[in-house]
Amino acid sequence: MRIGKLVVAGFISSIVMGVFASTPANAGVAPSPTLPSECATTIDDGVSPLAQWAICATGDDWYDGDFLPQNATGAPDADGCDENGLWASYETDAIASITLRYDYARVPSEINVYQNDLQGAISQIEVSADGVVWTTVYTGDPSLVTAGTCLEENSYDDMLSVSVTSVDTPISFVRITVDQTSNENNAWAEIDAVQLVGSVTLPEPTTTTLPEPTTTEPNLTDLPATGNHSSSTVALSLMLILSGVFIASRLRRRLG
Repeated sequence: MRIGKLVVAGFISSIVMGVFASTPANAGVAPSPTLPSECATTIDDGVSPLAQWAICATGDDWYDGDFLPQNATGAPDADGCDENGLWASYETDAIASITLRYDYARVPSEINVYQNDLQGAISQIEVSADGVVWTTVYTGDPSLVTAGTCLEENSYDDMLSVSVTSVDTPISFVRITVDQTSNENNAWAEIDAVQLVGSVTLPEPTTTTLPEPTTTEPNLTDLPATGNHSSSTVALSLMLILSGVFIASRLRRRLG
């Protein structure tokens, strides 16, 4: 009977342990898309970094305490493939999002996503100035998801670089959605870091300034007399001729 009770007890224990083992590691913790209060104010001292890393992050899902959204802040720091220091959803076939906050609001020109383990599962990248109104700057095809390279010389990451040309106002939020519904690799689409590249204002368009045409004032003294100048000359000539005729006539009378 003791042996039978031990067998039954062991069977019940294994069922209980199995239930807990299948429970998500973040069970009981309500994921929130709202960033922590310390990330609510944009810090801008007029300095314009060309590139910056996220300072805060939150997500609607994560695997466990070793794969939290906060792991995607700062520069890439993965120390292996599918290792700690990354953000990942709980399930390998989930659709999940991570929202990142940056120190400086900038007009985005480029967003670089450092992916670990799987690549190609990013289905959408959005940007926002206030975390409320979002603009999509990238749409991917998650059906093309593949296993990542996880090369040590690339810090185990594969980078997705997105050029942004459709946004002309400063933003300080980036939201990334991964769609792993087509994933057959038994692996996760993990995010190591997200770099925001931008400027304070939209760059001015390049313009070419043409040289001013050069003009030379004409030298009027070198021009032939025309108009009134010509009439005056003729009149003066006639007066001289008449004066000469008159003088010659007087001289002939006296001599005669």
